[in-house]
Amino acid sequence: MIAHHGPRGGRRRQIAAAWVFCCVAVFISGAQAAESTPQAELAAFCAVPEDLSDGGFLKHAREAYRAGKPLRIVAFGTSSSAGTGAASRANAYPARLQADLQERFAIPVEVVNKSVGGQSARQMASRLEDDVVSLAPSLVIWQTGTVDAAGNLEIEDFGRSLSQGVEMLEKEGIDVIFMNMQYSRRIELLVNYWPYVEMMNAVAAQSGAVLFDRLEMMRHWASEGRLDFDNMPRAERASRAAKLHECIALQLGDMIEKAVRR
Repeated sequence: MIAHHGPRGGRRRQIAAAWVFCCVAVFISGAQAAESTPQAELAAFCAVPEDLSDGGFLKHAREAYRAGKPLRIVAFGTSSSAGTGAASRANAYPARLQADLQERFAIPVEVVNKSVGGQSARQMASRLEDDVVSLAPSLVIWQTGTVDAAGNLEIEDFGRSLSQGVEMLEKEGIDVIFMNMQYSRRIELLVNYWPYVEMMNAVAAQSGAVLFDRLEMMRHWASEGRLDFDNMPRAERASRAAKLHECIALQLGDMIEKAVRR
């Protein structure tokens, strides 16, 4: 026997179908809105291949995190870490990193910026005792290499400064993240920085320091057309420089979080 629902039954089915469609549409639009938060948009903009974001192992920072102790980090770099191109020191990646990590962790986080422009790795190593060890951090982010490469300084001296610096910091219970140079096609044509990149990679591998490969991250962003400073209108450079510091802070935050939580 076949049931005939008649016009009224058909109308009910149409109303029900419309109601379901409406609910699904609201759910999808809500989900899309949730995915389009400023944090999600920044993460998508700053994304890098997974092999560039591995956290490595940060023994002392991990111990501080697990013990619930405050996490102190020293940003120890040259001009780009001091805030050049970021409008102010407050807008540079160290300050942004502190805010980023404080959102990720329940423990207090402090990032102290001890960066000074124009110094070689050797000059920086001579400041480690006063500007890093005296602060008793769990972690130092050592950004270097640009000055040495631009000045064509002795590569063996560069490597020796890094090695001796890491050895001293490790004895003091301080983890090290090396950060290499910024990427630019124009600079790459003028400065032979690859020997210094390779030396830093070698020292990191031998000493157990973690490498933050800023060079390859920036190359990736440039190739994707996101942060291509070589082909960028001058009017956009200030805002894009600020975005670069946001991306560096975000990627550092990801790396540190992975390292201390593994």
